[in-house]
Amino acid sequence: MSDLEFDVEEILEEAQIHGIIPLIYKRFCDSQTQINGDFYQRIFNGVKNRNLSGAICTSLIHKETFELLNKLNANKIRYIVLKGFALAHDTYSNPHLRPSVDIDIMIEEKDIERAKEIFLQNEYHNIKEWEPKEVHLQFTYSKTIAKNITCHLDIHRLISNDHEVSNLLPFNEIYSNHAIINAGNTWFKSISRPYAFIHACIHFLRHKYRKEMVRLIWLYDLVAIAEKMTIAERDELISIVKRKSISNIIIQAIDDTSENFQSEHLNALRNIMQHLPVARKLNYLLDDNKNGLQRFIRQMQATKKISSAVTLLVETLFPPKEQIYLKYGKINNKLLWLYYTKRLAKGILKWLRT
Repeated sequence: MSDLEFDVEEILEEAQIHGIIPLIYKRFCDSQTQINGDFYQRIFNGVKNRNLSGAICTSLIHKETFELLNKLNANKIRYIVLKGFALAHDTYSNPHLRPSVDIDIMIEEKDIERAKEIFLQNEYHNIKEWEPKEVHLQFTYSKTIAKNITCHLDIHRLISNDHEVSNLLPFNEIYSNHAIINAGNTWFKSISRPYAFIHACIHFLRHKYRKEMVRLIWLYDLVAIAEKMTIAERDELISIVKRKSISNIIIQAIDDTSENFQSEHLNALRNIMQHLPVARKLNYLLDDNKNGLQRFIRQMQATKKISSAVTLLVETLFPPKEQIYLKYGKINNKLLWLYYTKRLAKGILKWLRT
């Protein structure tokens, strides 16, 4: 296939979506190889331009996030930073190499209301205008910080919307093992590398299992964490995986990652994992079954309180009108019952088809 058969803009857009523009640009710069041909020159120029604009955007969002984290620290909020932002400042050589769509912060339930006051005082607002308690264990606050640049905070009540995963990795366990990341003149509490590795594996497999978008940067995160872990951290990871009997989950994530990125550190981890015990607790993450009813039943079974199960049922079947507005647009309140009926009927038909 000739170079002319490829659409340069389409390639660049895909790389942007997958969050790997900075890594591609770094590879170009590190290779020190002369770029030959118009096609590769256009790719390089496009990557260079997008990398520059991305670095500026990342710098502004991270600056805003640091200011907010300083206020959480000053108010003694118990929180843990998760995923992209945490990894950018801990496992990547330069934070802009790991762009983030949003900033993920897990906050202890008793501190959420105080944290929300801080967000509101700093001009953040809830973009969905309602906060689910059980059907989603997170909600989003946003703030426009510059033209076309918005800082999105994903506030997690627990580490995952999947109750089974949140039971496996509870807040207190993650918090008691957190790391302190120093970045310039500030610091923040981050998920530790062993738990970050497990979380990254499960996060990737949940999206794959639900047949949702999987970004390549999520897979490269596993490479970056594995290469950055100390021997003590690797031993801790092995201990956690053994204790929780989830080696099959880790092996599957490593295998999928290895199809895209080669890493001796990941291969070494896989060799160890294959000798560790396996339980069936999270086996559904390895299944292609997309039956929504089964997922709902599993969520109900994983809730720890009857009140939580009732809330989950109500939020699933009869969400507040704000959620209806998000899906169908602003409508006359007198017609809300029609849209609830439509939503319920579509759900039943979808269940019957699966």
